[in-house]
Amino acid sequence: MKTTEFFMWMGPYKIPMIIIALIIIVLITKKAIDIFFRYKNSDIDAKKHLDSILFWGRLGLIVGILAQITGIYSALTEIINASEISPQVVMIGFKGSFTSTIFGLFLLIIAYISWYLLKLRTDNIS
Repeated sequence: MKTTEFFMWMGPYKIPMIIIALIIIVLITKKAIDIFFRYKNSDIDAKKHLDSILFWGRLGLIVGILAQITGIYSALTEIINASEISPQVVMIGFKGSFTSTIFGLFLLIIAYISWYLLKLRTDNIS
């Protein structure tokens, strides 16, 4: 599956998920710059707003799960209304419903690993 196809399967939740991903990237970059470069030269609180990285990672997972649930609900509604449906079509839909959850898990993993590494660095500084 190509990257563009992956994002297309996320449906209407792709824009919020991409925005959450960008927020996580900005937060990680900002905190890394603060901790590794600015902290030594000023009185910046190194641990301030560090937990916001985890918050946005968790929110990404929650939005991903919500997208999957609403996608499956919509698919089941259409299956009920259809007179005949191919099992292959159903499985393709279920496969597609997992893309938002996979992306949400990816966001959480990236956020958690980054948070942990930045927290280790701040603990060493303090």
